[in-house]
Amino acid sequence: MYPQLKDRVEFVNVSTPLSIEYYLREPRGGAVGLDQTPRRYTDWEVVKCLDLETKLHGLYLTGQDTLICGVTLAQMAGFLTALRIIGPLASARLLLQNFVFGC
Repeated sequence: MYPQLKDRVEFVNVSTPLSIEYYLREPRGGAVGLDQTPRRYTDWEVVKCLDLETKLHGLYLTGQDTLICGVTLAQMAGFLTALRIIGPLASARLLLQNFVFGC
């Protein structure tokens, strides 16, 4: 697909819950990220710690552990963080432009 990368890739790392279980001998398949427990989503102190905006001005968090685990949700977290950074008015304008008018 990308001929310009031929002979330039030195390492590829692909992992799934099954490969984690196999190679790490971890029967539950977890090796990275926070546990997906009810407390993570219902305990306000935990939820506050995972908010996209931190107490430090201009410092934002993003990634799978700010929402729900998984590659797709990590990408969504990045998108939501970007919307939070640009603010509510610019976010609404961007979403309206792209999803309603298709521009």
